[in-house]
Formats: sequence, C-alpha cells, structure tokens
Amino acid sequence: MLLKKETYQIQQQFAEYCRNNTNASISGADQVRIQKYRDLVFTIVEDALQSAYPITHFVLQEEKWLQFVCDFFSLHPSAEPMLWKMPKQLYLFAVKNNYGDKINCPFLSDLLLFEWKEIEIEWMEDEEILFSEFSFLKNNLETIPVWNPDYEIIQLSYPVHLNQFENIENKKGNYFILIFRNRETNKSHFLELSPLLAYIIQTTHEESISITKALNTAIKQHNIDANLASNLKNGLDEFCKKMIQEKFLLGFN
Repeated sequence: MLLKKETYQIQQQFAEYCRNNTNASISGADQVRIQKYRDLVFTIVEDALQSAYPITHFVLQEEKWLQFVCDFFSLHPSAEPMLWKMPKQLYLFAVKNNYGDKINCPFLSDLLLFEWKEIEIEWMEDEEILFSEFSFLKNNLETIPVWNPDYEIIQLSYPVHLNQFENIENKKGNYFILIFRNRETNKSHFLELSPLLAYIIQTTHEESISITKALNTAIKQHNIDANLASNLKNGLDEFCKKMIQEKFLLGFN
C-alpha cells in the first residue's frame, strides 16, 4: 500500500533529522522523544563502527573519531540494510571524500581497508573445496597449487598492518598484504608478501598453472638472471612449506 504524501514527507523529515540533527520541526512529534530516538540510532551506528575499526578509533582518538563518524552519519547516503556490512560504507566515505587528507591522516583509507578486509574475509561465504582432487603430501612446484579460496590480496600505500604509526607518513610505498581465513578456527590472518609472491599466488589461482610456470613467466618479463632465478625458486619452496603450516596452501593438484 502506498503511503500518503504527508506521511512520506514526515518520514523523510524524520530520517533527515536523525542523520544531521537539524530540521526538528516535525508535525505531531514530541521533541524530547525524537531526540532520544536520534541519539539511540547514532549510538548504534557509532558502536558498530568502533567495533569494526578499533585500531582506527585508537589512532584518531576520541575527538577526531567522533567528528569522522558524525560527518559520515550526516553526509554519506548509506543504503546497507545489514548492520555488520554497514562499516564498509565508512571506508567508502573516506575514500570518496579524501577524508584522510582533511584530518592530516594520509594513511586513513589504508587502515580502514585493512581492518574491514579482516572482517569481510571472516564472514565470506564458504567456497567448496574438493579435497579428493589434490594431494596433501607433495610440495611440488611443478603442479598446480591449491590455495585456500578464502583469501584476498590487497595493495596498500602505508604499512598499517604493522600497527606502528609513528612517522608512518615517511614510509609510503607498495605493500602487498595477503589476508586469509583459517577454516579450522574461522579467524582471519594476514601476511606481507613480496610483489613476486603476490603475483604468483594470483596467477596460479586465476590461470590454474603451476608455481614454476608462473615464476618462469615473471623471470622472462623482468629479465631476471639465472642465479637470482635459482634463489627465487628455493625461496618459493620454503614459502610453500610455511603456507602449508599456516593452512593457506592446502595441497597440489
């Protein structure tokens, strides 16, 4: 059933009031009650954001954090109906408005992305793993690796994953971070990767090729000499052993 025009207008006014705390002259509304309702809605949103971004909250400290949340709450047209997904909108708001530059925190978007991805990976839907189709036993770089499908590799400009923010503005660069979920604990883990390792994981996964083939492609593209290529292959062997222990590399096809 369609709402009456007057009812729709009142709802819009009330929603606008909840967002920015202005235009409180709402027909038939008790000012004290709608203020309490507005405070309740803001508290729920702020609490969800603080739970999702505890490191960001700590780094910004209370005054900047509350201003950040207030600006987001009043200015960002978030339409996410699920409360646990809503915090992603804070990251999108920061990116769209270059909010880190506005508050002299250039690494803000990176930090928000890193914290959000840990949540997103933990809550992502399980992808079926056909354990019968690969071997657990052989560490074989000549065959196709089977990576844990619950992962993402993100590229950051600042090393926010190290949780060391003193003089971090001077450490701008390219950082590749692997974030994956351990299915036994259902917890997300992260690991900094070299550009080569990031390339190999993504390429072997997307193209279903062996680690050796992906490495050889990288060697040709970057004209890597034979001695360095041999060292890289030995390093990959050790990396695979470590990833098997970490439950990220499940086996070989």
